[in-house]
Amino acid sequence: MKKQDYSIWQNVIFVIKDFWGWQKILVIMGILRIPLMIFLPLLIALIPKVIIEILEASGGAPQLLVAIPGMTVIAAGLYVADRVTKLWVEDSSKRAHYRYLIRVNETTIDMDYELLFSAEGKVLRAKALKMLDNQMATYLEQALVLLLGSGLGLIVYGSALALLSPWILVVLCISCVVTFYMNLWVNRYIESRRRAQAENRRRLDYVVFKAMDLAAAKDIRLYSLRSWLVEFGRMLLQKENRIVSQIALRRWCSMAVAALFILLRDGVAYVILIGQVLAGHVAVGDFLVYFTMIATFAEWVALILEAGSYLKLSSSCLSDLRGFWDLGAFKTPQKARAQLQPVPEKEQWPC
Repeated sequence: MKKQDYSIWQNVIFVIKDFWGWQKILVIMGILRIPLMIFLPLLIALIPKVIIEILEASGGAPQLLVAIPGMTVIAAGLYVADRVTKLWVEDSSKRAHYRYLIRVNETTIDMDYELLFSAEGKVLRAKALKMLDNQMATYLEQALVLLLGSGLGLIVYGSALALLSPWILVVLCISCVVTFYMNLWVNRYIESRRRAQAENRRRLDYVVFKAMDLAAAKDIRLYSLRSWLVEFGRMLLQKENRIVSQIALRRWCSMAVAALFILLRDGVAYVILIGQVLAGHVAVGDFLVYFTMIATFAEWVALILEAGSYLKLSSSCLSDLRGFWDLGAFKTPQKARAQLQPVPEKEQWPC
């Protein structure tokens, strides 16, 4: 049977339909979480804005006593709603994990014996169980909610900042792009050194094991291997320290560059916002709101990159689960046998 290649969009539709037919509350909570992610930071920033405007208008204590508790109650209510929806969305992956595990077991029980113990059946079942072990196959709803929330937040905040000053948006985008590529540079270097580091640690573990192994104590003394073991172990430790130091140096450079661009971003934002306040184009209370939007904008970009990566990985893992379920849909051995294709002995798993 030729494996069906499901796209990310197809897997997203599958999960939404599956969750809606199973527990509609999971889909509803995911939808409610998106506007809460966007507007809760703004509401929190609006509280000091309202206080400043009341003080500037000489509203006095009576208005403050009404405005502050009222906005605090609203903010607290939205915060609780945000936490509740977040917990529901995070819990959806755990609920789906056990549900999909049961479905894999049911598919195993119901599948024709010839299919189950065919080369493809063994491979697909092993993949399905592996995808459930790392739980990435059930992470798709969380990744989708994060991606939609951060994407819409980026549009809303970016549009408001562009209307205030396009230069703020330009500086923000440059800062985010530089930070992203610095992190990518570090991660690629770590990946390139992973094999060498693993091999070096394997040798170091062997030396330590032999040095502490009572069975080898006689040979170490008989052939005077102590100095050789100590010297070889020292050489391996020095190599490990060099690799760790090189990785740490690149991490430090990445963080230093990121901190420099964050300082540049905030500095440019302060200069532009203060200039707008002095020119009378922006009220003092709006200063706090805009600066909150600037800080949150960078968070949206980081969330989009993270959620996009998780969405792609989760979709690939879910495709392996669906591949096993598709195989179990064949109930006629003759029909299934005709569509089975040989599977290479060492097939690479996508996750």
